[in-house]
Amino acid sequence: IDSKDLRIDFKTGSGPGGQSMNMSANHCRVTHLPTGITVTNQDTSSQLENKNLAMEALRSRLLQKQRQEAEEARACLRSGQVGSGDRSEKIRTYNFKAGTTIDHRLGNGVKLPNPREMVAAAAGLD
Repeated sequence: IDSKDLRIDFKTGSGPGGQSMNMSANHCRVTHLPTGITVTNQDTSSQLENKNLAMEALRSRLLQKQRQEAEEARACLRSGQVGSGDRSEKIRTYNFKAGTTIDHRLGNGVKLPNPREMVAAAAGLD
């Protein structure tokens, strides 16, 4: 993480912990400016430790966001290739009883030769 992309603020803590907790500036807030992710930490009484803990939390959140974006991109790409699997996506209809094959990709259902002949030709049984 580049330091120029960060805004680090220290302020007095809040909550239980006594008067010294509320007087010393040990509450750390780290903001990643490009993404707007903000992490706060006031677990310890040390300013440096709180800063390091907040930086670790920020790194993990940025990594999680990066992984999520990559997963979404991969899922979008995959769904475009695979399709939805609906009946409307069918390519051909074979009607062995009537002896017709309809190819739905060629417009309004172009009739092709007998499906038995097509299967035999594809299998090399001619």
